[in-house]
Amino acid sequence: MATSADAFLADLEDLEEDLGYQNAYDPHSGAFHAQDDDMDVDGGQGGASKRAGENLLDDDDEDEEDPADAPISNMLRSAEFKNVIAEVCEKKDLAAEDAAEQVSGAAFTEDDPEYKLVSRCNTLVKEIDEEMFVLYTEVKAIFQTKFPQLENILVNPFDYLSVVQRMADECKRSGDCDISKMDFTDILPNQLIMTMTITATHSKTAPLEPRQLAKAVTACDEAFQLNDHKRDVLLYLESRMSIFCPNLATLLSPSIAAKLVTAAGGLLNLSRMPAQNIMLIGAQKRAMLGLAGHNNQGLVLMCDLIQSSKPEHRSRAIRLVAGKSAIAARCDWHRTSQLGETGAQLRESIQAAMAKAALPPPAKQKKALPRPDDVPCKKRGGKRHRALKEKYAQTVMQKQQNRVKFGEEPEPEIAQEKMGFGLGMISVTSTRGGRADYVGGQLTATNTGGSGKVKAAKQKEKQRNEAAMKRQRLAAGAGVRESGMSSSLAFTPVQGIELVNPVQKKQTIDPADRYFANSANFVSLNEQ
Repeated sequence: MATSADAFLADLEDLEEDLGYQNAYDPHSGAFHAQDDDMDVDGGQGGASKRAGENLLDDDDEDEEDPADAPISNMLRSAEFKNVIAEVCEKKDLAAEDAAEQVSGAAFTEDDPEYKLVSRCNTLVKEIDEEMFVLYTEVKAIFQTKFPQLENILVNPFDYLSVVQRMADECKRSGDCDISKMDFTDILPNQLIMTMTITATHSKTAPLEPRQLAKAVTACDEAFQLNDHKRDVLLYLESRMSIFCPNLATLLSPSIAAKLVTAAGGLLNLSRMPAQNIMLIGAQKRAMLGLAGHNNQGLVLMCDLIQSSKPEHRSRAIRLVAGKSAIAARCDWHRTSQLGETGAQLRESIQAAMAKAALPPPAKQKKALPRPDDVPCKKRGGKRHRALKEKYAQTVMQKQQNRVKFGEEPEPEIAQEKMGFGLGMISVTSTRGGRADYVGGQLTATNTGGSGKVKAAKQKEKQRNEAAMKRQRLAAGAGVRESGMSSSLAFTPVQGIELVNPVQKKQTIDPADRYFANSANFVSLNEQ
């Protein structure tokens, strides 16, 4: 019983037969273009995409109609592609003569036919890459039933296609498809060979039909054939890079410049890119098995300026080369420096910057000491600083010790060889009222007008003495209190005025008169 999907597909087939053309997908424009059955696809774009989509349906009727060794890629059958490759192979050998013309000053303008060929080759390389990826996808779809883990082990498409081609040849020749008995040492490293062998031993594989195996071999052969054509186009572009973009070729190299221009899709697209995007052109996002630490920075990393730099300066070199490459690409697009002078200047600037970065850091310079007779800096004023200055100020005794009286014999003093210093004018009265003497083997000093600790102690002592005298006066006045009407002046017939001291009269009385006076009564000690 036919389903609705089968009915829908039948209607589409009838519609194609009525219109008489087939749809071809263009990966650049993102649309399908109508192509006749007898016409070749322009540039080979989209033919293999349609073919791969049809093969994934596994239609038995179509497999019976088409032979197993029928070509898969429409690009290889395209007349336009064949003409471009033939012209490239013809002009590839004329690189030396064109280089001589460029040195002599020959111009390379947009009206030149070869300029159009170079521009077409820039886009053709990208189209070849897309066609090879379609073939690689179709081979994976066919070989999925045989060894499904192989695409996870071999990340590189060419390694995958080489292994599939080797396995198909061994199966055709000996009929034995055991991977452990096959030799892949000329294709893969030992680590990947061991991983692939162990995985194939522990995994369940299904045999492929001879028709599917032959189809996979055809796809591999076409992919390698496209890769050879791509190599020829790149060699031709390398020979014309000194004419097409002389500054970029001088800065990097003709081979790297050709790969960079083709990967960007042309010189115009490259000139519009910022430096941080140019740095990542050609970088691989997927890490290969066993190389997780490998970091591919892109095509710029292959430049000799970066490879010759030290590992610690490589990041700086990549940024410099990417920035200068953007400048060189813009100069080449606007044709401002057709002999590569700007590229040479940019290369010299990068070399100078890297040489400067590679120099050791400058040694620490020995700074000269300040002059010993420099005037000390003035301290900031303030209450705290004044108190500190007064605390450590020079006393009068120290000043007198440092002085020597001129013109007079010095007084006998302690020998300097015993004490280590002289007394100076300490024994002379100070001009401020102080005095310092050496009396009886002791050094005494009095400082009443000087500054420092001695002055402060003297002031405190003076204040204490004044307070003590005031207390004594108050105590003396409070001891004798007489009547307010009495007076110490007496008038007698002999003298008019006599000064009498009552205190003295009391002191003249003999204390013994109390017991031994003449008027005292007899007292008996033994009274009965």
